[in-house]
Amino acid sequence: MAIWQYSFHAVPRDALAKRYGGEPCRLPDDDFNDVAWFADERFAGLPASITYLPGGEHWCKTALLYGEYDGNAVEIFFENGKIDCIHMRVDLRTEYVGIV
Repeated sequence: MAIWQYSFHAVPRDALAKRYGGEPCRLPDDDFNDVAWFADERFAGLPASITYLPGGEHWCKTALLYGEYDGNAVEIFFENGKIDCIHMRVDLRTEYVGIV
């Protein structure tokens, strides 16, 4: 990852509020890794809603890539057919506001 890229994981705001009563500044590693943040069925259509980045091929066969590895990207990882994790990367040299 280049110095001009900012990388983070997306977590649903309402899931944070339900678990913590608000938006915590930091998630405990165990919670981040063990909680099924995207278990709600409403997230099933999320990949189809990503129209602001072109689809690409991810190195992981159980993941989807939108965007490019060396630029703006959204990576969606699946486990047992459901979204397990969403990783995002923004290229701070570009117009990235629409991504975040």
